[in-house]
Amino acid sequence: MKRNLLVALCLVFLAGCVTTKGYEKYALGNRLKSNILRIDMTKNEVLAHFGDKKYGKLMNPYKVETYSPSDNSLIVVFFYYTHNSDKIPSDVFFKFSHDVNVTDDDLTPVIFKDGKVIGWGHSFYEAQKLAKEWKSKQ
Repeated sequence: MKRNLLVALCLVFLAGCVTTKGYEKYALGNRLKSNILRIDMTKNEVLAHFGDKKYGKLMNPYKVETYSPSDNSLIVVFFYYTHNSDKIPSDVFFKFSHDVNVTDDDLTPVIFKDGKVIGWGHSFYEAQKLAKEWKSKQ
C-alpha cells in the first residue's frame, strides 16, 4: 500500500514537472518573439510572427481587446502569454492537465492603432489607455 502511494505521488510530481517545463517553454518562446517586435508591424505580421501554437488552454494571442478612443481610431490589443512574473503557479505542479491560472501579469499586450503596432508592454498599454481615454468596444 505504501509503495503504491509512493509511486502515485512520484507520478503526480513528474506530471507536474512535465507540465511546468512545457508551460515555461511556451512562455519563453513568446518572450523571445516579443523582443523582436517593431513599430508599424501589421496585425497579420504579428500573428505570423507569434504563430498559432497552442499549449493546453494557452494560445496565441491569449486574448484580444478592442477600444474606440476619442479620435475615432480603432485600437486592438493582442495579449500574448509570456509569464512575466517570477512566480510559478502552484496548481501547475499537481495537475495532469495543462490548465494554469493566467493573470494579467502573465500577459504581454501588443497594441495596434488602425492595424499597425504602436507599442507593447504593460507600461505603454496603461499609459496609452489612460491618456487616450479608450472606451471598450467589448
